[in-house]
Amino acid sequence: MLSKPRRNDGPKQTRILVTHLPKTPAARQIVGVYLRRWAIELLHRELKGVVGLGQHQVSGKAERVERSVAVAVMAYLLLLKVQARDIPADRPWSAFGTGGRLPGR
Repeated sequence: MLSKPRRNDGPKQTRILVTHLPKTPAARQIVGVYLRRWAIELLHRELKGVVGLGQHQVSGKAERVERSVAVAVMAYLLLLKVQARDIPADRPWSAFGTGGRLPGR
């Protein structure tokens, strides 16, 4: 599927999305799902890269895995809280820019 919102915008605006769905929905629907999913992918990348989600050694027990994820999310939320004054309201922000450091360190 090729998605190009305006035909005169040039080649940089072309997006190629691949789906495994047996009945391919309309291009607009696929792009909508992709855009919603992209925010999840960015959060997952932040959690893995900044607070080490997935690097903790836990057994395969579901409750321990849940706790490990919860600790990573809480650490990320704490980082957001501490960095709140430095987060720009008019553009995207990433914890990677802080290097995971708390202010004053």
